[in-house]
Amino acid sequence: MELAYHSDQRQSVKATPPPEFITILNSENQLKAVHFRKSRILREGAANSRPLVDDILGRGEADGTFRTRIDPIQLGLTITSVCYYYFTNHATSSIVYGRRLMNRAALDERLAFNIDTILAIVAPI
Repeated sequence: MELAYHSDQRQSVKATPPPEFITILNSENQLKAVHFRKSRILREGAANSRPLVDDILGRGEADGTFRTRIDPIQLGLTITSVCYYYFTNHATSSIVYGRRLMNRAALDERLAFNIDTILAIVAPI
């Protein structure tokens, strides 16, 4: 979670409006992944997160920290979602909630909340 979040966070803090990564990702999704599909480097780079999630889940299940039978793809999508939405919608969400969402304190608060959320999802039942 922290790895994904801090990667996005560093880009988001430096870039206004949205960081190039988010802009490119949004465009690529609108184009139905036409460039992503053609690029072995992009596909392999993105695929590296799956074994990482599998490994973390396996270790957590083995030591009883995590519940069993968590779908690693669903978990990976959820982790990405809770980070991605915040960064792609911070401008409108700042207005809706009347808070600055991209300052250091707000980003740290969001990271802590995201970690707590994911830990609650994977906790033993």
